[in-house]
Amino acid sequence: MKPRLPQAVVLHYETYDDTGEAAHRAAYDAELEAFSARQGMAVDTWTRRVIGRMGKIAAMGGRDRLVATLNGMGFHLK
Repeated sequence: MKPRLPQAVVLHYETYDDTGEAAHRAAYDAELEAFSARQGMAVDTWTRRVIGRMGKIAAMGGRDRLVATLNGMGFHLK
């Protein structure tokens, strides 16, 4: 089974708390890298994969225009 980010990293109540986030991410990167190697997959970390996907505006699939679109529809966001 593929490992997942710890719940403490992705679940927040009322406010975002990034306490320990860097340590959780580093541990998850190591765990996912080991998992990928065991499965014969390309060995990479989760952080590098996410940065690779988000590195280009084209990867956003139009999300970069979402606020302007919603504002144009009358949903005035802060």
